[in-house]
Amino acid sequence: MLAREILQQIEFGNPVAEYDKGLQNYFVITDAFRHLVSGNVDIIAGDKGTGKTAIYQHLKQSYSKIPELMGIDIISGFNVSGEPIFRRLGNEEKLTDGQYVTIWKMYFLSLVGNWFLKKHRSNFSSKAQKLDALLTKIDLLSGDDSAANIFGKLMGWLRNNATPKSVGVEFGLNEYGIPVFTPKVELGKATEKEKVRPEMISHEEAFSILDDALSEKKIVAWVLMDRLDEAFVGRPDIEIPALRALVRTFMDLRSFKNIHLKLFVRNDLFRKITQEGFVNLTHVSARKKEIVWDDNDLYAMMCQRIRKGEEVLRSIGLYRPSDKQLFNTIFPSQINPARGQPSSWKWVLSQVRDGNGVKAPRNVIDLCIIAQEEQLRKERRSSREFVSGVPLIEAESLKKATIRLSKLRIEDTLLAEYGEDVKRAIKAFQNGKSDHTEKSLSELFHIPDRIQMSLIIKALCDIGFLEQKGEQYMIPPIYRSGLNITKGKANGN
Repeated sequence: MLAREILQQIEFGNPVAEYDKGLQNYFVITDAFRHLVSGNVDIIAGDKGTGKTAIYQHLKQSYSKIPELMGIDIISGFNVSGEPIFRRLGNEEKLTDGQYVTIWKMYFLSLVGNWFLKKHRSNFSSKAQKLDALLTKIDLLSGDDSAANIFGKLMGWLRNNATPKSVGVEFGLNEYGIPVFTPKVELGKATEKEKVRPEMISHEEAFSILDDALSEKKIVAWVLMDRLDEAFVGRPDIEIPALRALVRTFMDLRSFKNIHLKLFVRNDLFRKITQEGFVNLTHVSARKKEIVWDDNDLYAMMCQRIRKGEEVLRSIGLYRPSDKQLFNTIFPSQINPARGQPSSWKWVLSQVRDGNGVKAPRNVIDLCIIAQEEQLRKERRSSREFVSGVPLIEAESLKKATIRLSKLRIEDTLLAEYGEDVKRAIKAFQNGKSDHTEKSLSELFHIPDRIQMSLIIKALCDIGFLEQKGEQYMIPPIYRSGLNITKGKANGN
């Protein structure tokens, strides 16, 4: 059988979880996932590509089959694809932290409340009727309980009640309650006597009504929140106060037994949200678990994906192979055997590792997919027969894949997701060397001021572009080829 034919059968899966249709077949149970389903944590933090969305996808699709989640219902608090629904909030004027807290609380009250009422519409109890009356009173009752519709309705509610053309009532949105508006009087027709301050329903009262309705039906609702890093792109002035308010809301709602927020957030964003003296940070951190993949986890993940292709196993003549047998059939044992380099697996890990030591599953999967493409390109030019003991993907294809992966991560992560200052700093390294000191970096950026320099260096270290070792700063391999950076010391070292 031709090696090309077998290579075409291999499916590594999609590196982006929301597009990976086979995820449920090879989802890896990590420590973070175990802590989440056991109820020990509520915040899952991780770097880009480490599997936050994969955990969400697995929970959403399989929670009814997970023993620890018996009696728990999962509600998506965001839209999985398309423009993030919370971006609409970034299109509005900046509000105070307290006002953002109220908006988040109104959103979760409406989201969970409408979901509950729709689910139990045919069997309304007195507590459900009370919840229905509450949402009707604050004008947030909806027949469509999707996250996009609920948040869209809330934003419409805010615009209608906060605009100057509706002056029949005084708009008051603070962190203590939800205003209930009386009928409005159009501009020019209202007298001072007709202007009234709206009635206020406290958050505590509103969520107690929702919690009681859930409790009566023995329902615990988990609201999952992901894609937070995409919500306020281009609006850092709104991003931090809005997401700090979300974390405050998460802490406030912990007093209710039947409503739980589960937040999936990137590490760098979590640091930004909680810096500068965040109140109760210790309590927040106690409910957070970071996604950590060790080398064995990544190895198992990759082999598990390959193993799901039964046709591939038949073609290569393996029956229930070990991970090592499977890996050595697909990949070479070493990249450069003559130089005495470590195993190809260790070499792969060294190529996907960033400056913070993070080896993201997405990078491993992408590297395998690109190496497969490179090998197939070669096989189409000159086909070879598959021979047991000769790897399907050769070392040269893996080397070419690292170059393409580096360019990909430079473009779709570093230059696409960070601010202009970070982009300019990264581009300054182009065509240079990998190893630096503060002196060489100062010359590179033309910044003599040490305080300003330290801020730039810290930012580059935080995102994993630089790795600090003592007084040295090194660019990891994953970011070198994409900027044409060669290994060695920069001038000024």
